[in-house]
Amino acid sequence: MDDPEMREHLLNLAADKDIVGFALLVYGPQTINTRALVEDLDDLAGKRIRVLASETETGAVEALDAAAVPMPLNEVSALQQGAIDGLSTVIDVFVALKTHDTAPYIMDTRLWYLTRSPR
Repeated sequence: MDDPEMREHLLNLAADKDIVGFALLVYGPQTINTRALVEDLDDLAGKRIRVLASETETGAVEALDAAAVPMPLNEVSALQQGAIDGLSTVIDVFVALKTHDTAPYIMDTRLWYLTRSPR
């Protein structure tokens, strides 16, 4: 976000539709919340990780040899049922969902940052 060229590119992604951004905010770095201890990125191999249904997030998780499982956040009961091994999102979401009992481990990967436009 600090790189002027990248910022300009992101703010003008929809310029062909007469939509131009004026600011970008970093919401938080990506973290992975897991049921079992994960000490480094290699430990994610073979794990089933909940992701957004986006090519970017799916691709990042699959590049770690983990299985990306796209699902909405309101279905994270799959974590408690053992259908997935972890969640990929920002730490604020783990706090809101209270996943600490089922998945007490958090790896701060910083593989990507979630951004949003100001309201």
